[in-house]
Amino acid sequence: MSEIIYTESFLEDMLQVREKHIEDAIFEAIELLPFVPVLGSREVPAGLRRSFGAEARKISVAPFDVIYVPVNEDDFLVLGLVHQRAAR
Repeated sequence: MSEIIYTESFLEDMLQVREKHIEDAIFEAIELLPFVPVLGSREVPAGLRRSFGAEARKISVAPFDVIYVPVNEDDFLVLGLVHQRAAR
């Protein structure tokens, strides 16, 4: 069974989300990862790679990017949430 692990940092980042429908969309996208692991993109800006590591991937949920890393083929570690305007 797949596991999605949310870091404290990600949960703190979620405080910047002001609209319930965006919050719901973020969690729905994350919950799809075990079923559609190719959902995320490896095209992560260099600044985010420096912050989150070379294996960082992102899922875009406008206006945010969810940053995560695959732990293994079944499990995912959700590291942070970055506003797309700030992601460089």
